[in-house]
Order: sequence, then C-alpha cells, then structure tokens
Amino acid sequence: MRVGFRSIVIFFSFFLIAVAVVAPGILYFKYYNIPEVSDSFSTASVSLFVGSCGDGTCSEEIGEDCSTCPEDCGECPAETPGGGGGSGGGGGATPKTQISFIFEPDIIQEKLVQGEFVNKNITIHNIGRQNLDVLLSISDELASLVFLENTHLLVPVWGSNSFNVLLSTSEAIDPEVYLGEIYGTVEDVQKELPVVLRIQETGAMIRIDVNIPEDNRLIYPGNIVVGEINIRNNFTSDINAKVEYSIQNRDEDIILSRLDVIKLKEGNNYFLEEFNLPEEIIPGYYLFYAKVEYEDKGYVDAASFKVEGGREEFPSFFTSRYALFGGIVFLAIVLSILFYLLFAKRRREGKKDVVNELVKSKRQVSYYSLVARTITKFNKLEISFDKKYSKEYIHEYVKLMREFFSKYYSLKTSFTFRELVNYLTKIKAANRAKIIPFIHSISEVSYTKKPMVKSEFRRVLVGTSKILRSYKSLAKAKDKYYAGKKKGKQ
Repeated sequence: MRVGFRSIVIFFSFFLIAVAVVAPGILYFKYYNIPEVSDSFSTASVSLFVGSCGDGTCSEEIGEDCSTCPEDCGECPAETPGGGGGSGGGGGATPKTQISFIFEPDIIQEKLVQGEFVNKNITIHNIGRQNLDVLLSISDELASLVFLENTHLLVPVWGSNSFNVLLSTSEAIDPEVYLGEIYGTVEDVQKELPVVLRIQETGAMIRIDVNIPEDNRLIYPGNIVVGEINIRNNFTSDINAKVEYSIQNRDEDIILSRLDVIKLKEGNNYFLEEFNLPEEIIPGYYLFYAKVEYEDKGYVDAASFKVEGGREEFPSFFTSRYALFGGIVFLAIVLSILFYLLFAKRRREGKKDVVNELVKSKRQVSYYSLVARTITKFNKLEISFDKKYSKEYIHEYVKLMREFFSKYYSLKTSFTFRELVNYLTKIKAANRAKIIPFIHSISEVSYTKKPMVKSEFRRVLVGTSKILRSYKSLAKAKDKYYAGKKKGKQ
C-alpha cells in the first residue's frame, strides 16, 4: 500500500497535537499536585522535599541543602562569630519556605441559639521544615464570642497538634451572622481560619435555615450556587414578608442580591434559590445570605461555600516550567492552524455536498414525541414513589423536569426556574397562567434532602401529571406549525 506525503503530514500533525494536549496534564499531576489534609503528612511531605536525597545530586529546586541532605550537598559551613555581610551571615530570620502549616477544618461554621455554647477541636498540620511554636489569636469581631484553650501550640516537623475552641453566646447578644478569623502566627508568617457564627433568637416567631448542598459547597466561577432555604412561620396565620437573598464575601460586600415579597404559610416554607456566579469572581469563601423582614423586624441566616480558582501552594521548582507549558500550548495552536490550512481547500470543495447531506438528515424536533417520552418516564417514577421516597428519587424528578423544559423551550440545561418563569412571561407562552404556578411549585422541591412530607409531594406529582398532559395539545399545535412551515419551503 502506497503512503502519500499528505498522509504522513496528517499523521505527524495528529501525533504532535496529542502530545501537546496530554503533556500538560502529565506535568500538572506530577509536579503540581498537593497532598490533601487527610493524607499522611509524614509520608507525602518527605517524598516531596527529600525524595531524591542520596542520589549524588544536590537538587535545590526540591528543597535539598546542607541541612536537609548533607549526603548530596555536603556539610553546612560552621557559623563564624559576628559574621559580616553577604548571604552566609548567621543570626538572620528563618526563611519563609521552612514555615508552612494548615488548619483542619479550614473553616468553622456553627449555628447557635442565644445562650448556647459549643466546643470545637481544631488541628494544625505542620508541612514545613522546622518545629513550630504557633501563636493563636482571635479577630476583634469575635472577641466576646470565641475563646481559645491556649494561645501557643507546639507542632513538630511533619506532625500535628490540636487545640479546643469554645463558641459561646449570651442571652443578650443580637441574633445575627458574625464573621471573623482565628489567626495562627509563626514569626512573620500568618494563616487565617475563617469563622462563621450564626446566632438566632430564642423563641423567634420566624426562623430561617440556610443550607448549601454538600456537592455544591466547592464550585468554580461562572457556575450556579444553590441555596436550600427553610423559613418557619411560627405565627398562627399566613403572612406576607419581604425576603432578600444575597451572595456576600468575607468583608460582607454584596456580590449578588435579589429581593422578593412572598407569602409564608404557617409552619415550614421550603425554597430553592439559585445564583449564577460571575466569571470574574475572586476565589475564596463566600456566604449565601437569606434575610426576612416582617413588622419592622429582621431575621437572618447564612451558609458558606468556597469558590475554587487554583491551588494555593505548589513546589517552587514548578515555576521554572511555565516556559515549557507556554511552549506546548503555542505549539498546539500553531499545529491546529496548520492542520486547518492544509485541508481548507478540501473543506471548501466538499462544503456544498456536506450541507446538502446535513439538510436531508436533519429532522424537525417532534415536540409531541418529547411530551410522550417525558410522560412515560414520569409514570415510571410515579410508580416507584410509594416504594422509594428518597433524595435520589427527588433528584431524578427534578432532573426530568429540567430536561423536559430545556428541550421544549430550547433553553440551556443550566437555566434556573426563575429564569424559566421570566422567559415564559416574555414570550407569552400558551397556557402560561397554569404553567407558571406549576414552575413555582417545582422550585420549592429540594433534591438534597426530604423537604416535604409525603402527602405534600404527592400533590406536586398530581400537578405534574396534569401539566404534562396539557402539553400534548401544545405539542401537537407546535409540530403542525413546523410541519406546515417545512412544507411551504419545499
């Protein structure tokens, strides 16, 4: 079989593109991976800094020097009294690279009623290269609420040590969300442990509970953060209250906010509220706030989540590989352009045939078929409802409804139910007077825990069945419209 020059170029181009795509991933996981808190620090950290000690090469970029690896780097020179200038003089401050430690957990978040208290155990892991005497202190905002067991903690190299923290409130303290930090300081290196203390009023007529689903507590810029809101109305009748939802940073600056006036029935009122985070949001901890105002009185609660942007720590020797990463990415771009130019002429020649083929194979979406398939899936879920009423079941229900509406109205699957309501109102969708209240009922269904008793959720299912069947007439009309439009073009 004869192999032409074009085939060789194509194969070589694909090979180089594959290398350019795979190589960054290999380098990332080999050189940029940091052991998690739950890892064995004594094993992971030693392999990071002194894993090659004894190989005959003094590798300064991975932390080898005369003190950590005298086998390769030789003995450290003896200090001379009163040593003069230069970098070899004694008595200087300890290099920052030798001081590194982290808190576990990396945030304290607690909800208390006025007058309650609770103890928390905090661990400090030493991942540096010297024994630490950590000075512990509390920010001024929490001075009357948080108390430390001791103010100094000795932590050996590659070791850990723990201390207790008392969170205590008085009967007279204002019910509010209090933010602050516990500081750990070694010489001029300071680490912060964020503290979120949510204090609620004893016997309050309105009580708020904000929760972030566990799988949504670590997200990335541009993603959707979901807040599970439970507002308990302890009055003996329904009330209309003003509710404000917001995303705030640790300095309590408002990033996003929304204000609603809603009717709160007596007892528990469950809601799912969503915010689409901006792409430019700064990584770090944020709070999902909910505040209810009624009769000139405010009730508030918040839950924390973390926006992940990039790893905070990495070996210093990795910085020397930025040029390699940039070169690989540049190579991938150049090869992609070369590949496109090589086949541009062929693509233009075959464009007409390809377009014709796509037009013939493209089929108009059958909305009636979409409705029928959704009803079939819903019936299967409904059959299993009495046997298995769990968070997995609720998750499947919400997923099915989101999939149906996204396909029927050609929306992105990441839409919020609030966006769907606004969209239906904007396009003046048929039968929206019945559909919009139904959308509101779906938005109150949480799929991370059981927010409703079985009878309440049964009413949602009955409403779902009615709405889905009402879509059959809409789907028929929509299919008929598109079929006529397609026939007219022909």
